[in-house]
Amino acid sequence: MENPNTRLWLLALLSLSLLVISAVFNTFSFLILLGLSPLFAIFNEFNKTGSERSQLKNYGYILAILALGFGSWGLSFSTPEPVHFMQGALFGIAISLSFLIYLFTNKYAKNRIGLFTILIYWLAIEYLLYRYIPTFANYFLGAVFSHDTYLISWDLYTGLQGVSFWIILVNILFYFALFKDLAIFNSKIRWLSIIYTLVIVVIPFAMNISSEAIIPIDLISMEAASKQLTGSGEYLGKNAVWVSILMICYGFVQRKTKK
Repeated sequence: MENPNTRLWLLALLSLSLLVISAVFNTFSFLILLGLSPLFAIFNEFNKTGSERSQLKNYGYILAILALGFGSWGLSFSTPEPVHFMQGALFGIAISLSFLIYLFTNKYAKNRIGLFTILIYWLAIEYLLYRYIPTFANYFLGAVFSHDTYLISWDLYTGLQGVSFWIILVNILFYFALFKDLAIFNSKIRWLSIIYTLVIVVIPFAMNISSEAIIPIDLISMEAASKQLTGSGEYLGKNAVWVSILMICYGFVQRKTKK
């Protein structure tokens, strides 16, 4: 376990397994709440002292995991086809850019809120993908609970991206509790942080809000899907796009002035 490469591969395998299982097996959809945490560990822990080449190598792991992970989500559709795997893989590649953009803005502008910046970029990319290719909505993180509508009845107020926001937030918090400084490999689990994270997990479930059932998007009309994804929850994606643009532009400005 002392070999860094062994730890990296274990984290990669864990993340990929959780992503696949959470989507393919409806009973285990809740595992998505932990599925991205190992990715944040790969991204943050192995980049602390690494060179730019090492950072890009670690990003390559993340890209591959997301491409394979979301590609497998197509297997959960009622009529799985090879094209669904390809769409999911393309979605994973596109969404991995949130990590790459983070590297750029952190280098030149310093991301003041740390890993939570990735959350903003992720939502922005989700929103843009949906706007230009609506079928990509099948691969939104929030869509993993399409078969468990009672778990996310509050999506009526936040939209499906609100569920994605919640999932990423919980994953980042689990990263701090379990994987920061590779604590889990050193038997140093932060129990208090886990308690705080579980509170964030439970709060939405405690909200007794009724909403329309979410049906897998490949089974309904795109008009119905649009109603589910936009409306009252559309502001999350829109704001994420504008904030992302401002942060990227600021990064370019800082890059120019530092030359």
